[in-house]
Amino acid sequence: MNYEKELLNDIDPDFEVLAKCVDDHNPRLDYKLIRGYGGVCIFWRKSHNSSVKISSQGNDRTIIAEIATENKPICLMNVYMPSTSKNSDEEYKEMLIELEECLEIYKDSHEVWRYECFNATSYRERPFAT
Repeated sequence: MNYEKELLNDIDPDFEVLAKCVDDHNPRLDYKLIRGYGGVCIFWRKSHNSSVKISSQGNDRTIIAEIATENKPICLMNVYMPSTSKNSDEEYKEMLIELEECLEIYKDSHEVWRYECFNATSYRERPFAT
């Protein structure tokens, strides 16, 4: 587990923290301070623990939490998309497919809130300074 994820637990004792990083299962041990790469995190008040359920859906780049409310439950999806690996185009497409599958699971039964870092640009070609 990387050092910075552990620091998140010290931010506020009244909050629960769940963090995932792409390198959780393959840390880069050559770093002086092991740092998470491509991570997602959610915080919630400990007083709401009974209303928050972490889903088993997703992977190291996603956290999906189900939040009970008085009305329709909320599905919170927090996603960090791939961008710099050798296979990032393929990984990006796979993540989009996985997100679509998760949306299909929750769209009828939950109000879905998505928070995503797409690591993308709206330009067809990269802009260059002239």
